[in-house]
Amino acid sequence: MSTDPEPSARDRRHHFRITVVLPANIQLETDIGQSALTEQSINISGGGIGFVSDIPHNPGDILTITLLLHEEALFKVQAEVLRREQLAHRPQASRIHARFIQISEQEREVLIGHLLRLQREHLHGHYSA
Repeated sequence: MSTDPEPSARDRRHHFRITVVLPANIQLETDIGQSALTEQSINISGGGIGFVSDIPHNPGDILTITLLLHEEALFKVQAEVLRREQLAHRPQASRIHARFIQISEQEREVLIGHLLRLQREHLHGHYSA
């Protein structure tokens, strides 16, 4: 009797992912003070975030993430680092994968709604050109 293989990480995802450039501040939860928001390319969904960092965040680290979603709407959430992958072309940098924690369903819906608007704007610009 054969058993089905473990589902891949992609199959286990519960939320649509999109790569966007957003003003963001990502820092350890324990860092005091807040740095300015800087535009960053991030891969984000309603469940988590991926980004490149020169800071070697480790699995288990808790991050405070602040995003500027639209105009003046700041979105602040905590995320747990799941894994870190060194970048071959930039040895001092890593790709960080983190899962949102302590996020309410209402906050998640706000984030998902914004991501869907970004996707719609991208597709509209792409196909109407």
